[in-house]
Amino acid sequence: MNNFRIFLGAAALGVSVFTGCTDNKWTVRGQLEPSAGSAIAVEANDNGRWYVLDSVKIDSKGDFSYSHDAQGYPDVYRLRNDNVTVYFPIDSIETVTVKREGDRYMVTGSSQADMMMKADSIIGSGASDNEIKNQLSRLILTDPASITAYYVINRKVAGQPIFNPSVKKDLRAIGAVANAYNEQRPADPRTGYLKRLYLSSRFVKDKGTSVVANEIGSPEINLYDNAGVRRSLNELSEQGKIVVLNFTSYAAEESPAFNLMLNSIYEKFHDAGLEIYQVSVDEDEYFWKRAADNLPWVTVINDAHNSGQVLLDYNVGSIPTVFIINRNGDVVERVTDLSNLESLVAKYM
Repeated sequence: MNNFRIFLGAAALGVSVFTGCTDNKWTVRGQLEPSAGSAIAVEANDNGRWYVLDSVKIDSKGDFSYSHDAQGYPDVYRLRNDNVTVYFPIDSIETVTVKREGDRYMVTGSSQADMMMKADSIIGSGASDNEIKNQLSRLILTDPASITAYYVINRKVAGQPIFNPSVKKDLRAIGAVANAYNEQRPADPRTGYLKRLYLSSRFVKDKGTSVVANEIGSPEINLYDNAGVRRSLNELSEQGKIVVLNFTSYAAEESPAFNLMLNSIYEKFHDAGLEIYQVSVDEDEYFWKRAADNLPWVTVINDAHNSGQVLLDYNVGSIPTVFIINRNGDVVERVTDLSNLESLVAKYM
């Protein structure tokens, strides 16, 4: 079966926007407060290191405009001098606008600008550190391959990273972004950095040997099935089952064919101790219930009303995503080639 892949939060990605502008440039313009000064630096980012790209003049009213050749991939820039610091995202050749509103600057002009404003609003909300990270994690999950997701996991406050890779829960958010970039943006210059950031924090030294640390086994999932009964993933492991954990959408065009393949594997290995735990991310619960009604395995739903933590725990950036969990409850495979699923299941039976 050919792999099918739907990227979560992909509405803001890969969409060509045709405008009247023929120049391959992006533009930032707007109005800064008079105290901003007569010039401001435009800075670019190199995996956390900021450097001056150019400078732009500010007129007596605070107006400014600056254009630059498009890089060919999304990026985050900032305007900065001694009085002002404003971050803004650039996806391709759009124009973003910076404007003072109340006690803060607002950036508009693209979906990524809107997303970044939400992130900055959360960061400046005054909520507890845990609540800020929880809200930012949910925001990241809406578009983990976005430039704003990259911006958020690299954001620092008072010189300290909001998401610390040495903290297990923070690392899950970093992993979600790294995985999404790896799958959706393999040629992006930030992808390698994100993979190194994530993997270097998952590897631990033990008597001189580097091993992958599996400190959390398989994170628990406890969601409602199509009969309204809560179903625990960990309970299946406690029963000694080999579990195929699948995140999917029944609304996807190739979902029926994919489920047929799963059914073939299920019928072959179920009596030997295989169970399938299938998590739907469909928003239409009625459609999900109808589609799941005739399936013989465990089917649960993680719809829009549920927390996105489950998807973060498993670094789900696209669907279908498939894992194999052994009889000890450890995640032993993330299946990237669905055509190998049956042979991988057989390996652990």
